Amino acid sequence: VLPFEPLGQDMNDELLGLGMADAIIGRMSNLKQLAVLPTSAVSKYKGSASDPLAAGRALGVDAILSGTIQRSDDRIRATVQLVRVASGHTVWSEKFDETFTGIFDIQDTISDKVVQSLALNLTAAEQKQLAKRYTTNTGAYDEYMIALYFWNTRAKEGLEKAIDHFGRATEKDPNFALAYALMADCYYLQ
Repeated sequence: VLPFEPLGQDMNDELLGLGMADAIIGRMSNLKQLAVLPTSAVSKYKGSASDPLAAGRALGVDAILSGTIQRSDDRIRATVQLVRVASGHTVWSEKFDETFTGIFDIQDTISDKVVQSLALNLTAAEQKQLAKRYTTNTGAYDEYMIALYFWNTRAKEGLEKAIDHFGRATEKDPNFALAYALMADCYYLQ
């Protein structure tokens, strides 16, 4: 799952693209039938210069999920494609338009559609895991996306900023366990 390419010029659009990929990776990585690379392995492929098929070959994966994302006021649009790396054929493609507060619905739908397009038979436990949300608070999620960006830099200054933003995320949603876990990882990396 590559970071989604932002179609706007705002830094928050870039963070939104990385955040979308991270959320989908988090949801799909718990499925035993799929091997999904972590966000840290794909974050270097963010930006419009990245060729999804070349990235897929470099990563040694069977399929690559890429997309674009744009935000305008309270609306968000994501266009997503799942492509087999060996053949270059599109397995599935779809466009999503929602209010920004519906970003979690978009992430859920993308994850569900990818699983359906790969014709996976999921257990009840895997279906439950796929439906799991780490937060429903969009403010906390915004802070989490900013923190995730800085966490991925692995630089001292970036980790300090990540800790600050993960802290803000947990203030907005005290039950946001993933934000606490990545904040702990920042302290460990320091």
